[in-house]
Amino acid sequence: DTLIRNADIAMYRSKSSGKDQVAFFNEAMRDSVDRKNDLERRLRKAIQDRRLNLHYQPIVHSSTQKIIGLEALLRWDSGNEGVLPAGQFIQVAERLGLCSIFSDWALLTAGQQLGKWMDDNLIKPDDDFRLSINVCADQLTDPEFPSRVNSVLDQNNLPPSLLALDLAEGIVQSGHPQAKSNMLKLHEMGIALNLDDFSQAFPTLQEVSDIPFFSLKLDQNVVPALLDNPNGEHILKALVVLAHRLGFVVVVEGVESEHAGQWFQSHGCDGLQGYHYSRPLPAPEMEALLKSQQH
Repeated sequence: DTLIRNADIAMYRSKSSGKDQVAFFNEAMRDSVDRKNDLERRLRKAIQDRRLNLHYQPIVHSSTQKIIGLEALLRWDSGNEGVLPAGQFIQVAERLGLCSIFSDWALLTAGQQLGKWMDDNLIKPDDDFRLSINVCADQLTDPEFPSRVNSVLDQNNLPPSLLALDLAEGIVQSGHPQAKSNMLKLHEMGIALNLDDFSQAFPTLQEVSDIPFFSLKLDQNVVPALLDNPNGEHILKALVVLAHRLGFVVVVEGVESEHAGQWFQSHGCDGLQGYHYSRPLPAPEMEALLKSQQH
């Protein structure tokens, strides 16, 4: 059995290296596969073992620097590898069919936390404040997703105006009819929809102009390109003008310096998010930050 297993490992390594490649088994291959299998096993048990948690990153008003929203970001306490951001495990979760389960857990947990902060008067419905939660493709194409969102609102006595859902550009562009139907239902429920990870694709804005998005979130990977590009100022101005004409609030992710924040604010961007303002914080630290803003 061991010999066959080792041969299989070598075969898959050969296939992943490209056509007509030969790979001989070695111990490093087995160690790599064992680590991968162990990672998948632990990831499958992450919710059961209470290894998932949420960190919250502020979104500030570009002019006043006041916190106008938060983004809930998934974290996994993996044990051996430490606390990992979603970007380091979400592709594995998708392959294992766990993405929707994890994202539903994040929605439920964020809703409970938001309800607590509202009960403690740290967040008020009339403050034009929103908590953003990332939505995966499996959720958005599930006919039952809007009802699950509604259940979270009901269970925590939350007005829908406090909740926003971040929808990645690629998901929105998929053209899936159920996804569009769900987006319209969620909007009718009073929930803000954010076009997330936007990457300067102007045709995308034309394609989604019939979907009632609340905000456009400029992808953090685009920020350095705009700052370093001689034409970045013209690109950003055109983007902001078009987004505002479509009724979108413009939020910039990945702002890492005062210079960047001032530059985006001076060009009409509405909200700013990034490590310059705050790293993503566990709930207790975020609570302390919200309390400090009240004084």
